[in-house]
Formats: sequence, structure tokens, C-alpha cells
Amino acid sequence: MIDKSKVLTARLVIFNCIMEGEHADPEKCDVTPEEFIEIVQGMDEDRLIRNVAYSKDGRGKALIAFLNTAEITPKGEAYIDELIRKHS
Repeated sequence: MIDKSKVLTARLVIFNCIMEGEHADPEKCDVTPEEFIEIVQGMDEDRLIRNVAYSKDGRGKALIAFLNTAEITPKGEAYIDELIRKHS
């Protein structure tokens, strides 16, 4: 299980990268590649982002997440707005 504050920070970096059209990766998020995949999949499953592409192994386990076509969903925008409201 990844520390909640680490997940929150990584999510914010990922959201920012998507908004700015920049490349998001584990280094920018200060997480391991495995943690990065877990965080991105969580955001995708929670419908905060969409259009994420994955490279998977033969068993269907995600190895790499590609965010170059990813978009923030309305639910993701509401999530960001809620964070801003809470921390303002």
C-alpha cells in the first residue's frame, strides 16, 4: 500500500502534466515505476482520467502507462476543485 500523501502528490503531478501537455513519469511523481502504474490505474479506475494506454505482459498486468492521450474527466476536474477548496 502506498502512503496516501505520496499518492495525492503523484496524482497532482499527473493532473498537472496532462493539463500542460507534458510527459508524466515515475521520476516526476517521486514514486517507483510500480507505484506509478498503481496510481495511474487507480485514477483510471476511479474515472478521474481517461484514454490511458497500457503496455501489458502476457498475463494482462500493466507494465507501462502511456498518458500522452490521457484526458482529465469531469469527475477528475471536480476532484481537483475539491482539493483546491479544502486547501485554500
